[in-house]
Amino acid sequence: MSRRERRLVMSERLQKEKDPRGKRESFHALNVPSSSEGAQEYTAPEITPEIAIETFCEDAREPVCDNLKRYCREWQRKKAQIIELERIILTLPIIENQISLRGLYEVMLPKMQQELRQIEWHIRRLQHCLELLEQQKIFTKPADIPGHIDVSTLKNRLDIVDVVSRWVELRQSGRTHKGRCPFHDDRSPSFVVYPENKRWWCFACSEGGDVITFVQKIRNCGFREAVVELQRL
Repeated sequence: MSRRERRLVMSERLQKEKDPRGKRESFHALNVPSSSEGAQEYTAPEITPEIAIETFCEDAREPVCDNLKRYCREWQRKKAQIIELERIILTLPIIENQISLRGLYEVMLPKMQQELRQIEWHIRRLQHCLELLEQQKIFTKPADIPGHIDVSTLKNRLDIVDVVSRWVELRQSGRTHKGRCPFHDDRSPSFVVYPENKRWWCFACSEGGDVITFVQKIRNCGFREAVVELQRL
């Protein structure tokens, strides 16, 4: 489907969401001048991450990533400013019934905290867009640790042989490495690691995957927990 066709589909979808009075639900009203008498109030559509990704697909990846990086830098800058302001406030004296520097800073602080929450809201929406593109959860603590985990870069950086060797004793056999499978009672080495494509496979229990699925299975944990552990390596 071309970009023009996707936009037409999105336009038709938005038209279907109008209520009988010509207003779209959960949209912010915006009056648009019209020369026709009795023109109905126009409401601008709220573009959700689901609608955006369904409409633009891979075309949305670059702008989403760029904006996510920008908001993450802004989040870190704003967070540092808040921490410094809180530190300064504690060092200033309390002066009753007078305008003081401490009083001005205490007025500024809630506003900055509100701005930080707004940035976090944008970060979560952009993260959700990327998760829709990847079709899996790829984020951890979206507000506490802004930014996304680049799963492809993480897998390319890691040596699957080094990771698997933490739990399985491997021996090199040509271009592969072999060992006893940790997921069943393996009497002969049927567990094979392929360093070239960073995959593993057990010919006895027919289990296989990449470095992330291996950690998920060996640790009996979810995708996010496995990614966080691998990030520390």
